[in-house]
Amino acid sequence: MSGEHIGRIIPLNHNLTRIGRAGCDCAIIALRNDGYFLSHLEGPVSPSINDEKIGEESRFLQDGDIIHVGGTQMQFHLIGSQTQ
Repeated sequence: MSGEHIGRIIPLNHNLTRIGRAGCDCAIIALRNDGYFLSHLEGPVSPSINDEKIGEESRFLQDGDIIHVGGTQMQFHLIGSQTQ
């Protein structure tokens, strides 16, 4: 939704998907038995979901959630049994 890769779709084909830049604000999306979760990986600013900072906690992602990581805004979507 913003940043240099606007419009890019990131398929979550693995159990762990890193978003953001290494050495900067970075987060990880993890597939667990009960769904997808966003966690702060590194950097001074934790990511947010729907304008709420997640801190050091892992947060459950729901379809349509707006994620901010390192100044980039993206939206989480469930497509069938897969997400983007």
